[in-house]
Formats: sequence, structure tokens, C-alpha cells
Amino acid sequence: MAKNIAALNWAEHYADVEITSAELLDLYATAKELVAAPGPGNILQFESILLAYDYGTTEYTISGSGSFGVYYTNVSGQRVSETRPTTGFIDQTADIITLMPSPNTAGGGSASLTANAPLMLCVASASPTAGNGVLHARVIYRVIATGL
Repeated sequence: MAKNIAALNWAEHYADVEITSAELLDLYATAKELVAAPGPGNILQFESILLAYDYGTTEYTISGSGSFGVYYTNVSGQRVSETRPTTGFIDQTADIITLMPSPNTAGGGSASLTANAPLMLCVASASPTAGNGVLHARVIYRVIATGL
């Protein structure tokens, strides 16, 4: 039986999340949940994330070429955001703001959506070391009931 796509909920939701210094220092091993899994029969459609780096007193030391990204479940899951290199961002001695949209929004492409999966902030390759700033994140997303 065909699903009525007009009945799907397309309302935007916002989540404000703080990523502490301790969480940043372990972000490769332990992804930070931005939005909890929406439950069976639902998907989270990621739109964008605004990351505001609040410089503390020590910039982060970057080991490797890690990049921030938003993924379903963890760094091995489907990436749903553009990426932002950690270098030139959290290794700076000033506050910085960056926007990471969905690649679909930016480039008009398509992506697979994962049912009942959380949105997680991850860093690919290696966590930063040292440093004590904080990241403030604002996530824009939709919860869509698929009926599946």
C-alpha cells in the first residue's frame, strides 16, 4: 500500500548541545550524541549544525588530520553533514563559528537515511590533545515518521 507522503511531519526541530573539553579530548573514541534516536518507524533528517568554538585558555593540539562530522550512530555509520577539519578551528586562540550543512542541502545530492538512529558528532582519525575550550552546537533536523 502506498504511503501518504503529505502526512509526514516536515517541521524543523532544534537541539542545543554543549561539547565539553573532556568530551572533545575523547571524541574519536566516544562520539557525542546530538539528537537521540527517534524510535521505530522514524528517521532523523539532518539539515545542518552550527559549531561555535568558545576558546578557553589553551588551544587544542591536533594530532593527525581529523575532521568533525555528523553521523548516524558513530563514525562508521552514514555521514550526514559536510566535514570541518579540526585544524584551523579548535587549534586557534580565538572564538570561531562554523556551519556544516547536509551535503544534500549544499550540493543537491542524495543520501541514505537510517531509521531509528541517533545523530552523533564524531571526529575522524584522532581526538585532539591538550586544550580546554568548549564547543556549542545547534543542530537543525526533522523527525519523519515513515510508517515503515
